[in-house]
Amino acid sequence: MERFSNDNVTTGYNDLGATNAAVEATKNIVGAATRNMDPERLREATEALSSAKAQLESARNSATGVDEAFLQRCEVTLQKCEQQLNAAKI
Repeated sequence: MERFSNDNVTTGYNDLGATNAAVEATKNIVGAATRNMDPERLREATEALSSAKAQLESARNSATGVDEAFLQRCEVTLQKCEQQLNAAKI
C-alpha cells in the first residue's frame, strides 16, 4: 500500500511559517553575536541574515496580498538586525 506524503507540498502558510522562523532565528543569532563579538558568530549571523532575506523574498513571491502586513514587519525586523550587525562590525 502506497502512503501519501506531503513533504513536497508548498503553501502560502508554509512560506509564512518558514519566514517567521527564519526571522526569529536571525534575531536571536544576531543578538548573541553582537553581545559577544566573536568573529565566527558574526559571520554566522551574517549568513543567517542572508538566508532570512532569501526566505522573505520567497514568501513575498508567493504572497496573496493578505500577508503584506506580516511581510512588512518581517522586513523591518531584518533591517534592524542588519543595522545592529553592521554597527557591531565597525
